[in-house]
Amino acid sequence: MNRKRCFALLLALLMLCALLAGCGESQEAGQETSQTEDATPEDGKAPADDKTPADDKAPEEDKAPEEDKAPEEDKAPEEDKAPEEDKVPEEDKAPADDKAPADDKAPEDDKAPAEEAAPAEGDVPTDEQAAAPEESTPPSRYKVMAADVGWSRARAACWDQGGYLAVISSKEELDEIAALAKEQGLLFVWIGCHREDKDLIWENDEKVEYYNWAPNEPSEMYNLIREDFIMICLQGDQWVYNDTPEDPAADYPQIYEGYIGYACEFDR
Repeated sequence: MNRKRCFALLLALLMLCALLAGCGESQEAGQETSQTEDATPEDGKAPADDKTPADDKAPEEDKAPEEDKAPEEDKAPEEDKAPEEDKVPEEDKAPADDKAPADDKAPEDDKAPAEEAAPAEGDVPTDEQAAAPEESTPPSRYKVMAADVGWSRARAACWDQGGYLAVISSKEELDEIAALAKEQGLLFVWIGCHREDKDLIWENDEKVEYYNWAPNEPSEMYNLIREDFIMICLQGDQWVYNDTPEDPAADYPQIYEGYIGYACEFDR
């Protein structure tokens, strides 16, 4: 900047000198003109045209140096501040606008699949399925209860409940009663069979041909004691028949107490 200022001052001085020189020449020319006019007749004013020296003011036209101020226009370097405009990178903050991914929370709106529980409508039972309860297994007609009682008292308890000691005529019926006994934690269960005159009699006088006796049973007698009452008992993993005295729990509480019960059957 100092160089430019010096250059401008120099130009100004040059212009001032030129102006001063021009003024001096103009005064001299004016003096000469006045002298020639005094010396020449009025008709001979032609010599006045000889003022060409005044025309010599061309040096004033040499003010072109003033146009040389173009160097001042060289301030373009100041315009080179464009690099400051290169702050466009700040506009590149557009990535900040890329927060659009945050808007991608739309996947949360995809909870619609949860609403697509519509397939569950497929679980709506058809007319045939609605009838399924009728095809389901009916409630058991047997009921097993734990009690440290003899056969006669167990029989009376079933009668009081509107039933009778269970009659077993097949393996399926035995398995069903055995499962109920297992739920109760029992090992011995009275059933509706007893002996009269060496004949086995079932409740309601039903005729039964299925007997799942334990090995060496029926014995009919043990230590000179009659065994005329039938129970099922768990031996190993099998439920089998055994004939016993009327109330073994009273005779052998250490074996039967807490593990004996009875099975009642109810007509449907």
